[in-house]
Amino acid sequence: PNAFCRKQYVRAGQMIFNSAGDDNMDEHQQQQQQPSEAERIMEQASREGANRIKELSIAERTKRAMMAEAVEDRIFSMYD
Repeated sequence: PNAFCRKQYVRAGQMIFNSAGDDNMDEHQQQQQQPSEAERIMEQASREGANRIKELSIAERTKRAMMAEAVEDRIFSMYD
């Protein structure tokens, strides 16, 4: 019944629904929506890392991306 008034938010791979009908959720469902301590730590580290990457030059970011791709290709070639 609340499908049309429900807003969907996506944050760090987790879907959180916000609507008037959410007040009726049982405690187990509410606990599943709250990020764990480990998830909060990972999200904070991700934000800090993203801010540090923003400070790098485009050339440095490109170099790092290319090196990461080369490492990934090498790893996949070892398992093929």
